[in-house]
Amino acid sequence: MTSPFSRYDDLEIVSGGSPDPGAFPLVGILRNEMYFLPAFLEHYRARGIGQFILLNDRSDDGTTEFLAAQPDVVQLRSGYRYGDVVEAPSGVPASVIGHGGAEAKVRILYVWRSLLMERFAADRWALQVDMDEFVHLPPGLSFPKFVDRPSVSENRLVLAAMLDVYPSDIATLRAQRDEEFLDPGGAWFFDGEPHLDMSAQGYPAIAHPGARARLYLRHGVYRRLPELAPKKLRGTFSYHKSTRLGLRVPKYNSLEKPVLVRWPKGAAYFNSHKTSLDPARHVLLPMVHYRFTGRLYAKIRMALDEKSYSSGSRDHRFLEALIDDMERADVGFLYRRSRRLGSFTDFVETGNALGV
Repeated sequence: MTSPFSRYDDLEIVSGGSPDPGAFPLVGILRNEMYFLPAFLEHYRARGIGQFILLNDRSDDGTTEFLAAQPDVVQLRSGYRYGDVVEAPSGVPASVIGHGGAEAKVRILYVWRSLLMERFAADRWALQVDMDEFVHLPPGLSFPKFVDRPSVSENRLVLAAMLDVYPSDIATLRAQRDEEFLDPGGAWFFDGEPHLDMSAQGYPAIAHPGARARLYLRHGVYRRLPELAPKKLRGTFSYHKSTRLGLRVPKYNSLEKPVLVRWPKGAAYFNSHKTSLDPARHVLLPMVHYRFTGRLYAKIRMALDEKSYSSGSRDHRFLEALIDDMERADVGFLYRRSRRLGSFTDFVETGNALGV
């Protein structure tokens, strides 16, 4: 069986030579991510990634040249663009993609995710992440050793909990605008409570809606942009059942990410958060998502100019409104359960690392 997306496979290697079947691969998609790349490569090299297979969507910030100089990076390109929408193959349920009808459509991003796995990581373990996503492991453990564990090796898919990290206040974020590269060793915080309920069948339920949802609610972002809010958040909000925050926070985005995959022929990414594979239910990795960094200002501007992200870059409209409000009020990101990012123990103690 071949990928239902194979007719869109025009991926071409432009630097780095051929993939190495003996190296543990990381695959990813990027455009203009020079801010993250030095820290990103260092982080994953230290955890056993032997080769990076990266699809570069016409970067013009130095990313292309930087990657071409890395001996362990295979760089690819496509004739499509990140924001393109194509006809969904019959093998992918329109109800899952989110566009019903006879002419169901799917973003090329999800096509690329499937193609990268099928072409470069078929029937072998590989990591698929974005450049601002840093998956963590206990000290001394590598990804090759991790997938050899019986609790992992019997599965096809391991999820990560997306933990948006942030500085203490808006002034610190503003100061980071002048930084050339991400500094993972800075003072970063995350919402210190379990984000996912792994007891649910199939994909997990949301246990805590995350920093973005919390901040959007605190600053009235949904009410300021009701035409962009998901239907369940318009007018009378549909609130998350948990009250541990002292607020009833509305669910906003998916917080699970299918990061570690042993890809079978014919599998597919339905979107960036779900695939056709069943995830391991007793294993969860923590993933630090560097959403609130100095790079955010430029990324918002790029996303709004190009409208190439999901739903016409809706989330970046929300982020723009949030940052504008925080700048005016000169306020912080922290709340009573914020926890400073330190060691792997932080993830375990907050319920965001399981079975590791």
